[in-house]
Parts: sequence; structure tokens; C-alpha cells
Amino acid sequence: MTNKNQFNGLLLVDKPSGISSHDVVARLRRILSTRAVGHSGTLDPMASGLMACLVNEGTKLSQYILEGDKGYRLRAQFGLRTDTLDTTGETLETSSTDHLTRELILSEALKLQGEMEVEVPIYSAIKVQGKKLYEYARGEQEVAIPKKVMKFWDIEPVEIGPDWAEFDIKCSKGSYIRTWIDLLGKALGCGAAMSGLRRTWSSPYKIDQAQTLEQIEATVKGGF
Repeated sequence: MTNKNQFNGLLLVDKPSGISSHDVVARLRRILSTRAVGHSGTLDPMASGLMACLVNEGTKLSQYILEGDKGYRLRAQFGLRTDTLDTTGETLETSSTDHLTRELILSEALKLQGEMEVEVPIYSAIKVQGKKLYEYARGEQEVAIPKKVMKFWDIEPVEIGPDWAEFDIKCSKGSYIRTWIDLLGKALGCGAAMSGLRRTWSSPYKIDQAQTLEQIEATVKGGF
């Protein structure tokens, strides 16, 4: 690609599950033949959905894009606690879910709205004394886990099963959906782990505005 055809600006990517946010950036760098690619917030490998990516001159907008609130569709598995707060981690405890009802799950979920100061997940990239928390966890080293103010709102049930539930939820920048699900599991008395996550909104952009990596590559090859 010549400089004349160089893309500058914002690309809304629909990230597939199973790859990291870093993998998405690496793929875009190859597709667009540029190193200058950034994004609006990391998604876990198991998560899919909207990534607002900034390319070349567009990277100058990062401070505005990064500050936006986020929206997700989550899936919680009840009766399970893991070290990573999701189903990819090591199981710490399993519990009966026989007492759960749709009404109980919905009632406790709706209570978990507003601002709250809670511990960040030990498996996260937040740095403590220059080292990422997940590095302490993987090295089985003790560390004081920091707390963070997170805000959650617009919680809406999508589908609720006997031992799982799907919700749409919005949150402030830097909030952890895994933490919200863990809090719900504690409130229900049986534990919970995240079993699915899809980012549907990164203010002001929505997932239906995004394209897959394959669609972006086809557009570039066709001469955008």
C-alpha cells in the first residue's frame, strides 16, 4: 500500500473470541501495512465484540476514545468459583444451585448497580510496583490487591436458566465484568464465573457498526 492510499482514522472491529486484543492489532498492522495501530480497551481472549481501533493519524484521538463507557452482553455460570473469575481458570469451589430461581437471580443482579469500590481481579493487567497483577498470580507471589471504583447500570436480563444467566450491562471505563459476576455469585450464595462476554458498545459506537477482520481485509484488497 502506498502512502497515497494509507488509511488514517478509526476502524470498528468485531473481534472474534479465541484471540487476544494484541492479536487483533497485529492482524490490522499486517492488513494495513502500518505499525501505527492502537485500540480502545483490551478484551480478554474468550471475549468477542467491539474494538475501536485507531490507525496512523487516528491514534491522536486515543485520549477521547479511551474515556468512553462500555456495554456488554455477559453470560454467568453459577455454582462455580475460579481463580480467574471466568471458566478458563482453575476451579476453586463448586456449590449447589438448587436454591436458585429466576426471580432471585434477577433481584440480586438488579441490586448490583451504581458505583462500588471493589478489588480488581488478580488476573488483570493492572500494575502494582511496576509488575502486572497476573504476573504475581502466575508466579504464586503474594501481593496487595488494589481496589477500584467501578460503576454498573442498565442491567437487563436476556435469558435466565437454572444455573446460568445472560445479561446486557453497561459500565464505566476500566470496570471488570468478571468482578460484577463474582459479586453476583457471592450475593446468590453459590459463586459464579464468567462463561461468555461480548462487547456491544464502546461509547459512542455500537457493535452493528463494526466489521470482522476478514471483511476489513477484503475491503483493503479491493482498494478502499
